[in-house]
Amino acid sequence: MNPISDVPLIEAPDCHLDSPVKEGDSDSCRAPLFVDLDGTLIATDLLYEGIAAIAARRPLELLKLPYWISQGRAQFKQKVASEGGADADYLPYRSQVVDFLTEQRKAGVSLVLATASPQELAESVSEHLQLFDAVLASDGERNLKAEQKCEAIQSYCRERGFSKFAYLGDSRADLEVWKHASKCYIVGSASPSLIRQLRTMNAETEVIGSRSQTIGAVWRVLRPHQWIKNILLFVPIIVSIPQNWSLVYLGFAAFVAFSLCASSVYVFNDMIDIRADRRHRRKRRRPFASGELPLEYGPVIGLCAFLSGFAVALLFLNQIFLLLLMVYFASTTLYSIWWKRKMLVDVFVLSGLYTIRLFAGGVAVGIPVSEWLLTFSVFLFSSLAFLKRYAELLHHFTSKVTHQERRRGYLPGDLTLVESMGVTSGYLSVLVLALYIHSPEIRPLYSRSWPMWIVCGILLYWISRMWMKARRGSLTDDPIVFAVKDRISLIAGGVVGVLLMIAKL
Repeated sequence: MNPISDVPLIEAPDCHLDSPVKEGDSDSCRAPLFVDLDGTLIATDLLYEGIAAIAARRPLELLKLPYWISQGRAQFKQKVASEGGADADYLPYRSQVVDFLTEQRKAGVSLVLATASPQELAESVSEHLQLFDAVLASDGERNLKAEQKCEAIQSYCRERGFSKFAYLGDSRADLEVWKHASKCYIVGSASPSLIRQLRTMNAETEVIGSRSQTIGAVWRVLRPHQWIKNILLFVPIIVSIPQNWSLVYLGFAAFVAFSLCASSVYVFNDMIDIRADRRHRRKRRRPFASGELPLEYGPVIGLCAFLSGFAVALLFLNQIFLLLLMVYFASTTLYSIWWKRKMLVDVFVLSGLYTIRLFAGGVAVGIPVSEWLLTFSVFLFSSLAFLKRYAELLHHFTSKVTHQERRRGYLPGDLTLVESMGVTSGYLSVLVLALYIHSPEIRPLYSRSWPMWIVCGILLYWISRMWMKARRGSLTDDPIVFAVKDRISLIAGGVVGVLLMIAKL
C-alpha cells in the first residue's frame, strides 16, 4: 500500500533542491510543514484508543493481542485499526496546534500529515479537519516512525521539488526527522528535557502550546469525590450500641482500601468508555476523554491503585474483609465490561455494590450487621441505583448519543418503568424502617421512638425530592455524590443525625 494518500496535492513549481527558498520567493515555494498526529495534533494515541475500543466492544478479542504483535508493529497497528477504528469527529485535538496550522495554511504553507498511525485513521482525521494537502501514514508493511518517517518525508519533498521542510512533533522518535528539518516545531506537552535537546540541536525551534498539569489529571482520574460513598463502611460503627469508637481506625483502613480499589476500577472504566464520554456534555471533561492525561498512563495508574488498596487490606484487616474486597473488585470490573449493558442486571449490581460496602464495614470492625439494616439498605440502594440509571438514560435519550455508544439494554419507553421501580423501592425502604421502629428489637437500642418516626418522614421527603430532581434533568451525578453537594440533602442529613441522638439519649 502506498503510504501517500489519494488526497489532492498542491503541486509546487520548480524549487531547486540545492537552493534554499529566499525571502521574496513565491509563497508556493515555501517549505512544507509536516505534522505528526499522535500526541501532537491530538492529545492521545490512536493505537491505545483502538485497544480501548476493542476492550469495550469485544473484551475477549484482547487475548489476540500477543498474536497480532508477533506479526510485526505495522501489522499490529493495522489490525487494531481495523478492529477498533477511530472517531475522528470527537478526538481531543490540541486547539493551539489546530490554530497554528490554520494560520500556516492561510499563509500559503503546504501542510502534510505524517504519522505512524494507519492510513485509514490518518485520512479520517485529515478529512475531518480539512487542513492537509496530503497524508503520509503507516500501512500493513511499513511502520512510518523515526527513520522510516524521515525517508518518506524526504522522498515526498524530492518528488515535488522542495529543498527544505519543517516538522511539528512531540516525542523522541521525532528526533530523526528534526535532524533534517530546516524549522523545528514541538508541542508544549513534550518533556522539558526533549525541548532543551531539540533547541540545542536546532536553534530554529518553536514551542506550540503549553504543558498540562499531569499530577492534577492523575488525581482527578482517581475520582476522589466518589470516595464519599465509602462512608457507608462506618455505618455499623455508628449504629452499634454502645458505639465502638475504638474501632474507628479499622473502619478508616477499610475506607482507604475500598477507595483505592474503587479508583482502580474507575481508571479502567474511563479507558473503556472514552469514546462515549467524549459525546457526553459533562464526562467529556474527564482526563482521558479530554486528552489531558495520556491513555497509556491508565494501566499503570489503575494497577498501582489496585495493589495499594489490597496492601492496606492485607496489613490491617481480616481475611473475610479481603475476600469481600475481592468480590467488590471483581463485581465492579464485570459491571464496567459487561453487566452495565444488561437491562436491570446493571441496577441490581449497583445496589449490591452499595450493600457490600455496608456489610464489609461490619466485617472490618467485627460488628454484625442486622437483618433490618440489610433489608432497609437493599431497598434504599436499589432506589438510588434506579435513580442513577434513570438520570443517565434521560440524558442519552434526549441527546445525539447512539444506542451503540450508550451500550445499554434500555429503550426510551422503559424510562417510565425505571422511574416507577425506583420510586417504589425507595418507599419500600421507608416502610421497612417503619416496621423496624414498631418492632420489639428497637426497644433495647433507643429510649424513645418518636424521633424515629420523624426520620421516616424526612427520608420519604428526600427520596421524593431526589426523584423529582432526576425527572427535571437536574441530577447530573451519582445520587450520593449529588446529595453531598446538595444543601437540602445536607440539612436533611443533619436533622436525621440530631433525631437519632435524641432517640438514643
